[in-house]
Amino acid sequence: MESEIAAIVVPEGRRKVSDVRVSELAESIKDIGLLQPVVVTSEMRLVAGHHRLLACESLGWDMIPSIVRELSEVDAKLAEIDENLVREDLTAAERAILTAERKALYLAKHPETGQGKTPGAGRGKGKQVRKSETPASFHKDTAKKSGKSSRLVQMDARRGEKVDKTVLEGITGTNLDTGTNLDALTRMEPEKQQEVVDFAKEKGVTNLKVAARDLKRNKTVEAIKAEPQPLPGGPFRVIAADPPWKYFLRDDDETHRGTVDYTRMTVEQICEMDVAARAHEDCVLWLWTTNAHMHDAYHVLEAWGFEPKTILTWVKDRVGAGHWLRGKTEHCLMAVRGKPAVVTESESTVLHGKVREHSRKPEEFYEFVERSCPGSKLELFGRQQREGWVVWGAESEQFGEQDEA
Repeated sequence: MESEIAAIVVPEGRRKVSDVRVSELAESIKDIGLLQPVVVTSEMRLVAGHHRLLACESLGWDMIPSIVRELSEVDAKLAEIDENLVREDLTAAERAILTAERKALYLAKHPETGQGKTPGAGRGKGKQVRKSETPASFHKDTAKKSGKSSRLVQMDARRGEKVDKTVLEGITGTNLDTGTNLDALTRMEPEKQQEVVDFAKEKGVTNLKVAARDLKRNKTVEAIKAEPQPLPGGPFRVIAADPPWKYFLRDDDETHRGTVDYTRMTVEQICEMDVAARAHEDCVLWLWTTNAHMHDAYHVLEAWGFEPKTILTWVKDRVGAGHWLRGKTEHCLMAVRGKPAVVTESESTVLHGKVREHSRKPEEFYEFVERSCPGSKLELFGRQQREGWVVWGAESEQFGEQDEA
């Protein structure tokens, strides 16, 4: 005759048991007996007590003195989930899956716990249930059975209900399997959740909130790159401007080393330029200025309708002219209007590049802008035609074709 233990069927997919725990349980059961039952269905399918079952088997027992049979399928599944929920090694994703499953089963078994009434109660329909006769709410019952707080149970249930189960299973045990990440997923549409997880895995990002932000930015950048080039009138997503600032103290002195051969403009004249008409509603502006005109540059930004964000400083490879101190730097104010797409990877506010002809900016600047600012580009007061840019200025052919830095 087949032993009772041998007749118990262990479902596939069970987590690996601990040999140490089985050995410890066997010693305990040998000394004081089996205190907790092994739970099976009427068909002898194991529901709870896998370690206890193996411990009894290791002791050479044929029969189990404490066994629970004749459970309904719902009760058997609830018991199996409860057996797992008490374990401390469950990950956030595993808890979410199990808690959501338990909630669905528990509410199906006790629908009155959701309303405090029997189904159909209200407006004279159904029978009012006394509070003392009503089973505990799902959260309280689960908290009691699992040893977790009611708040954690609610959080786990929400995560399991809001996040697609396939997504949860896909991140289980990975570095994405955290409560914070699951909460981020609950705020996304189901069809977006897997996309964000896949993007995070591909990029090595461990924070799904950051991954969602970066994915959205990447999509925006790709959409911008696919836009047709606008006509010279705009709108442009990126504008670089190098105004011919007027130096009142030395502009009339032809012997000054800083004298140039092109027409200067006053701050008022620069401010009056209708740059906003050529700018996209989501636009990045790079405004070149010098130490002497730093204050004026902010007035220009305000007049053109842009908000200053930071300053990029060009550190030159040799010293030049200057007032009080000879200059070796030049500054470019980064400003925005709207919410432009900017792709940066820990770039600093320092740009190194060699000095060329007067007012000619380094190639490193254009490479930086092209790399970090997608979309159509306009250069105001440009002195060299450049592929991928619309160049405007009285001397836009000054330096001929684009060359190497």
